This record gives sequence, C-alpha cells and structure tokens, in this order.
Amino acid sequence: MKLDRINLSIEKMEERIKKFQQELKDLREKKVVVENSNFVKIVRKYEVTEQELLQALEQLKSKRKDMRKVIEKEEKKKEMERDANHEV
Repeated sequence: MKLDRINLSIEKMEERIKKFQQELKDLREKKVVVENSNFVKIVRKYEVTEQELLQALEQLKSKRKDMRKVIEKEEKKKEMERDANHEV
C-alpha cells in the first residue's frame, strides 16, 4: 500500500516535471522570437542595410578578438607579477 502511494507520487511528479520542461521550452522559444523582433526593430530604426549590418558586425567581431588578446596579455602580466611577488 505504501509503495503504491509512493509510485503514484512518482508518476505525478514525473508528469509535472514534463509539463514544466515543456513550459520552459516554450518560454525559451518565445524569448528568441522577442529578441529577434527587437534586433529587427533596432536595424530598422537606424535604417541599416543588410550589407552595412554585416560589415559592422564583422568589424565588431574583429575588435572583440583584439580586445580579448590585450586582456589576456594583461592578465598574464599581472599573474606573473603576483607570482614574482610571492617568491620574494
């Protein structure tokens, strides 16, 4: 009897979990739709052509790579300085 109640509780919990997982999936899909809509609104607001947008994004991507390299160098430099200070 007790085992039956436990099994029933497990089944109910699994059903609720499936429901929540589906709701989460639906919310994530809605989020993507809204984000995409916002991107389109921004592009239209600035009257940017597709080609201009692609060029701007490529430039941004390139600059971000360069910035990451600079940040990594600075972090390595700081780490070396800390290591040198701890050795003293």
